[in-house]
Amino acid sequence: MAAELKLVDNGTAEELCLQEKAPSRPRSWHVSRKRFVVILATFTCIAVMGSLTITLLKMNRHSTASGFSLPAWIFSTINSTKDPCEDILGFSCGQQLNITTMKLHNKNLNPGQQQILEILRSSLENSSTNLSSAEEKAKKFYYVCSNLSQIIAAGRLAFRETIKKIGLTNSTNIIAVLQKIMKDYNTYPFFKLNLVSDPQNTSSYAIQIDQPEFHFEPDIQVYRKYLEYIQSIFQFLGVSDGETMKIAGPVLAITSVLRSMASKKETDNPLFQRITISELQSNAPGINWLECLQATFESINMKPSDHIYVHDLPYLTSMSKYISEYQKISILNFYMIASFFQTVSPALDPRFTQAKRKITKTSDKNKEEPTPPWKKCVFDTYNAFGPVVEAIFIRDSISEKKQKMVTELVNEIRSALQAMIVNNQLTSEKTRKATLERLKSVTVHLDQQTSAEELKIMDTLYSEFIVTDSYFESYLQYLKFAKKWNMERMKTASWQNSSLGSPLSTVPYQSHEKKIIYFPAGMFQEPLFGEDYPRAVYYGGVGTVIAQELIIMLADFENDPSSWSASQEFLNCLRVQLQNDTIRIDSHKTWAEHKGMEVAYHAYESRLNTDWCESSLANLESLTKRQMFFVTYAQIICEASGKASAIEAEFRVKGLYSSFLFQRAFGCSAKSSRNPLEKCN
Repeated sequence: MAAELKLVDNGTAEELCLQEKAPSRPRSWHVSRKRFVVILATFTCIAVMGSLTITLLKMNRHSTASGFSLPAWIFSTINSTKDPCEDILGFSCGQQLNITTMKLHNKNLNPGQQQILEILRSSLENSSTNLSSAEEKAKKFYYVCSNLSQIIAAGRLAFRETIKKIGLTNSTNIIAVLQKIMKDYNTYPFFKLNLVSDPQNTSSYAIQIDQPEFHFEPDIQVYRKYLEYIQSIFQFLGVSDGETMKIAGPVLAITSVLRSMASKKETDNPLFQRITISELQSNAPGINWLECLQATFESINMKPSDHIYVHDLPYLTSMSKYISEYQKISILNFYMIASFFQTVSPALDPRFTQAKRKITKTSDKNKEEPTPPWKKCVFDTYNAFGPVVEAIFIRDSISEKKQKMVTELVNEIRSALQAMIVNNQLTSEKTRKATLERLKSVTVHLDQQTSAEELKIMDTLYSEFIVTDSYFESYLQYLKFAKKWNMERMKTASWQNSSLGSPLSTVPYQSHEKKIIYFPAGMFQEPLFGEDYPRAVYYGGVGTVIAQELIIMLADFENDPSSWSASQEFLNCLRVQLQNDTIRIDSHKTWAEHKGMEVAYHAYESRLNTDWCESSLANLESLTKRQMFFVTYAQIICEASGKASAIEAEFRVKGLYSSFLFQRAFGCSAKSSRNPLEKCN
């Protein structure tokens, strides 16, 4: 659903907008333009386009599904008591950044990610017509996931019947049961099997054998909580309190032994190895690997000479020996029951998921609020119906108007970048031609509406996925289907675009090898991007990110010494100007971000020169459009650094002082200590 973007002639995506005619630049922040000038300019545009009053009213009350209001979003973070020429960080992010403690608000999700979840929630909950078969199944899956009372009422009996059907209660053939829960239920008690892109041939796939997931680190306190968790599993199954301890202790012991094996990394063995199946059999003879792999990936024909990728061969060797020599088969069954329970726990009483989360969070010393039921169901539905949910998201979040706006933005950023290269503002005359050729070879992908043909492919892929009124049964269907979907995605050319990344992401993806940059639909959502936003907002924010990604693609820091030198010199210059020579920060990204800001600004200036009007934010008459560009740029850095160092965010934002464009937009005095005569260019 990602499409190649072709360069097009610049055009106006919005016919209706509101712009100050012939904007003047302030000479001092504290001597602001008189209000009647703004009113006069406003009415000048309204005289030209009287219908624009409606647009202005819409801007005043514009809000997002998650409660964000554009004026509130920008205005709530601005601290107008600060002078931007002396403290742009405090001015732009003053209400968001605690300067005293140097900590940004720690948020689990940034506003863009939160908005994506809200869009998906609305799409999955609201009734729709003319849906494909796969879309109907995805919506029903979400619905039964939301039926908490049914999940709690039916969980115990459903789980007991399932483990009995598998043979986990009385089987003496451990390997046969192991193969079944790996193949049909995506559960890996002793080792994990993955189908991955072949590192030696990215157009093909390969099998990788890995350690199982260990959800916690060795710790007495964690072990104690995990022991209680295992006891609760068997109490859930109806085992008496006295017997649960007899089971939980040995199960914990097996977990501890396997965990200790996995933590032993022998320096003379590489962590990743490409070996044949027969070589693995020789090293770890306790398991019939060909039979196990063939049973799990039954649609792939294998032979002993086939190559696979092994992660931590010493662990596989020790593990296979351990389970082949383990005498108490019933305890191994109990261990696999506990492992299977953890796999299916999202479809059982939510208290088990919360209990497991507490163990994990005790281990990593973090605290996290429980996930709301609707959000959990969005995640579960996406896990089960990934490409379908992505298609729904693109359909409901990217309108035809927004598609035009995004295409316009990318093309104008690219044109501005090309112009700066031609004028030797980013490269030397010596490297200009080669850089222009590299820019020409870069392919940009944007998400587009899913075609009817692609929807038919999804319907075929999900034709065997049966969603019932029982969430537990539907979840088991997902576990059986997950491997099939992954194999189809690897083998079918129609799904190769998914390797670019997910449309739900808010982060671009680059492939230097393929010369591709993918800007997912998730980047272009409120509160960072809106159809009615002033261009200054999304040029300063998302536009800078687009330009930064293009610059990083062109710079080739690994092979081009001049690019590496330029970024390092820029960082050293900023360190001197900002009097911070101890900060540890990526020089390449810092330089590309700063240059990306300049490219985006020039693109925005070009748009102002071609548009009749450009809207402003009603609550911020004191900001010019150009000033709004830089404020948004600063706020995006502050927001994106929510879990990073505020010191780094401060350094990046204050890098604006070394931009002539910023100093000119705010009319900063040449005598200001924050307006160095020599800029870091």
